[in-house]
Amino acid sequence: MCGIVGMFGPDMPLNVMSKMMTALNYRGEQNAGIVLTKENGDVFYEKSEPFGPVSALSTLFMKTFSHYKKEDNFLAAIGHLRYSTEGGPSIKNAQPLYRKIGQNEIWLAHNGDTPNFEEMRQDLNEYNSDFSTDSDSEFILKYIAIAGKEDIIEAIKLGLADYRGTYALLMLVKNGQNIKLIAARDPSGNRPLALGTSNNEYKNNEYFIASEDCAFEIINAKFIREIEPGEMLIISKQGLESQKLLENGVNKLHHCVFENIYFSFPSSTVFNIPVAEFRETLGKIAAQRYGYLVKEEDIIVPVPDSAKYFADGFCKFLKKPPDGALVRHHTTVLKSFTQADQNSRVEATRDKISMIKRMIEGKRILLMEDSIVRGNASRKLIKGLKANGAADVKMLVSSPPIIGPCEKGIGHNENLIAAKYLDNEKNPDIEAIRKEIGADFLAYLTIDDLKNAIKEFRGNPNHFCFGCFEGREPIWEVW
Repeated sequence: MCGIVGMFGPDMPLNVMSKMMTALNYRGEQNAGIVLTKENGDVFYEKSEPFGPVSALSTLFMKTFSHYKKEDNFLAAIGHLRYSTEGGPSIKNAQPLYRKIGQNEIWLAHNGDTPNFEEMRQDLNEYNSDFSTDSDSEFILKYIAIAGKEDIIEAIKLGLADYRGTYALLMLVKNGQNIKLIAARDPSGNRPLALGTSNNEYKNNEYFIASEDCAFEIINAKFIREIEPGEMLIISKQGLESQKLLENGVNKLHHCVFENIYFSFPSSTVFNIPVAEFRETLGKIAAQRYGYLVKEEDIIVPVPDSAKYFADGFCKFLKKPPDGALVRHHTTVLKSFTQADQNSRVEATRDKISMIKRMIEGKRILLMEDSIVRGNASRKLIKGLKANGAADVKMLVSSPPIIGPCEKGIGHNENLIAAKYLDNEKNPDIEAIRKEIGADFLAYLTIDDLKNAIKEFRGNPNHFCFGCFEGREPIWEVW
């Protein structure tokens, strides 16, 4: 899971990029980078050291603003917020990545993963490729380079066809003063990518691209549509041109359902499903099955902020308000499960949530959570609630148990709490998980529940990926 943003044509582009990247900061908290091109072909290119989300973005934009003049006539830009799938958080792995191919200069911002990492690296080694990063995203530039086409658009299409991984990506392509912004999604449509334009009717050639359409709200732009799976969109001074990507062996959609459950911002619409409403629907489904657990004197407490809409749907069905006993520190952006090591994850969990003791003491609590990945946050919260006097802590989770190490944004198998307790049929022992996190009761929604929620928004469940809940990688069949 990474965040990518791009723009073509607006005034004050550095302000625009700063706002869009800040809006999507939660998608990548390890590195940040930006490329801006002027109409005359001059380029500003900055990447951040991995200092954490707030300091990284501040450092990035302070550097870039130091070069910036009001009279600068910029044309296009792309930005990247990195959560690493391959290669650690370092300046060499920060994106956008750069490569000169023929007469073209290319900067790449990539959100996706490469299940066949070792195989593809070996494949590229046969072409005597030298690698400047540890990141799988560099493979895309390598395949474009070895495509052997003078026409850079054809080279990109061939390179993407050879790359066996998932991607929602942006490229800034410069040949002299000829500048193009290119957006593309792989045929599986695994990661989201949205197209927007200016709300100003007098500005006809301003376009914006972002991982989520919530980034358009903050710059007063309007959503046009999603970039289609298997589509490459070319934006230039001539306007928009859509081309179909070459076949790469994927013939089925696999939208990541975890985007709707957790990754995406509530005000976004992802895969044509409004995120907040989807989470409320999961809450309604949970209430229909588990509402009997809640007694009059019990309180329903969502884990802030990701479980808010799940709890709202649950509480609306029961006609009982949620309780605000847990409070999120909004100055802390870090997501605990995306941190690089166990100590960082525990610290992020401790730093981001406070408890109001007077609301907790002596209460039976139903704790609403979006997912349990490694169990660190759940264990910490339940321990804290009981330390503050909670008489009983039950837990409901809006997703099924995560049993597969999806490198698209979940993590490694040895760290997944549910994966430790699987039987031969890949069924997790819920009672063992309950004991480990310290809950008095634990229940999850099922894959069928997710499919039913998708159907409520006229979506096709067969177009979604549930691999992390099934213990398999369904696109390339490789973890």
